[in-house]
Amino acid sequence: MDCSTSKTGNIKLSKHTEHLQLFDPEQKKLLDKIAKKNRTATSKELTKVLDNTYYRLNIVPRTVQENLQDLGYQVTVSCAISLLKKRL
Repeated sequence: MDCSTSKTGNIKLSKHTEHLQLFDPEQKKLLDKIAKKNRTATSKELTKVLDNTYYRLNIVPRTVQENLQDLGYQVTVSCAISLLKKRL
């Protein structure tokens, strides 16, 4: 974000310029198909598949996450848990 100071010394933040890259219907359909086929796929894995399929798509995992949410998927972050061990 760009900042600028006024004569009074207050900081004003400029408007956020980043925007969501929308997929075309064909790309969204493929994303939906892949997500249904492999429910445990990460956004990084889905990004690689889409980048390999569509020349010069050039997307990041966050874009995939946002488009999955638009399709009605719930994006979650997995957390590591320790395995239970048998007491001796």
